[in-house]
Amino acid sequence: SDLNSLKKDPENLYNYISQIPPSVFSKLYKDCDINPDYLVLILNSVTTYEKNADKILELLYNFSKTSNFSMTVMFFTDEDRSLYSELVTKAEEATISSASEMLAAVKAVLE
Repeated sequence: SDLNSLKKDPENLYNYISQIPPSVFSKLYKDCDINPDYLVLILNSVTTYEKNADKILELLYNFSKTSNFSMTVMFFTDEDRSLYSELVTKAEEATISSASEMLAAVKAVLE
C-alpha cells in the first residue's frame, strides 16, 4: 500500500501503520526529514484508532528520534500541535519500563 492512496481512508492508514514496528520510523527517517503532511496523517489516524498507551509512546518516541523532528513540529499548525499534544497525553498512561525517559524525549519536542 502506498501512503498517498491511504490519505482518504484513516482506518486503513492506521491498519497499515500499525503493522510497522515503531523503531522502523527512526531508522527510515534517520537521515532525512519526514514529510509534515504524512506525519500529520499518521498522527491523526493513531489518535483516532490506537488505544494502547505503550504503542502510542513507542511511536511518538521513535518519531522524536527522526531527523529534524522538533523542527517539523515547530512548524505545525495550532491544530496539528494540539493533535500531537493529545497523543502525548494518551502516552502518559504508558506502563513500559522506559516510559518516563521516552516521555521526556517526546515532550521536549513541544518546548
